[in-house]
Amino acid sequence: IIRDAHGIKMSKSLGNVVDPLHIVSGISLEELHKSIDNGYLGEKELTRARAGQKKLYPNGIPECGTDALRFALCSYLTQARDLNLDVLRIEGYRKFCNKMWNATKFALMQLGEEYAPPQRDVMSCKLESAQFSTIDKWILHRAAVAIADTNTSFKEYQFQQCTTAIYNFWLYDLCDVYLEATKRVFNKGTDSEKEAARHTLYTCLDIGLRLIHPFMPFISGKFYLLRFTPISLVCIYFYHQ
Repeated sequence: IIRDAHGIKMSKSLGNVVDPLHIVSGISLEELHKSIDNGYLGEKELTRARAGQKKLYPNGIPECGTDALRFALCSYLTQARDLNLDVLRIEGYRKFCNKMWNATKFALMQLGEEYAPPQRDVMSCKLESAQFSTIDKWILHRAAVAIADTNTSFKEYQFQQCTTAIYNFWLYDLCDVYLEATKRVFNKGTDSEKEAARHTLYTCLDIGLRLIHPFMPFISGKFYLLRFTPISLVCIYFYHQ
């Protein structure tokens, strides 16, 4: 059963029914009022529904986009029979998309136009010309853990655990820790340290975008094609094996 953020069953007469298109594109409170003024509700129910909309969405519903809605719905998929749909949570995933965008822009700036990924597997940290630091090895380990957790959860159809593993890797491991740590390397590190950081950054973004692609296909596809590969069948190529 789909319920609102407070656990109340969605009902047109209560004004807490949410149209997915309104979440994707956004809608003002005034337009929300108009959307229920279709003749199906009596005057008393209509007044109550408008009051409910004003209480839940005093500023309307912000534009969240398709990927944020898709990711949020997958994150709700547990064994429970009820789903408390919170628009604020979906808006939080839209901000998470912005975080991914900033991380990708930073990575592309540090990689540069001339960067070419190594032929050998970076996950082993055994490249002669690159000096991998402790933080490089740590984030590669965290990437391996995210891959293992996501693959296991996919096999068991535990999509909520998938989204949690991917979200934690992107936000807490990659953005909050590793990207901040590499800023010093790119500013003051040696050439071998910078090379290791570039290889590590490239590998982690490659893995992160592939992992999140089944849940956020549009934004991940856009990011991936900016730098990683010019293929057209992204959905076939994407998911990390």
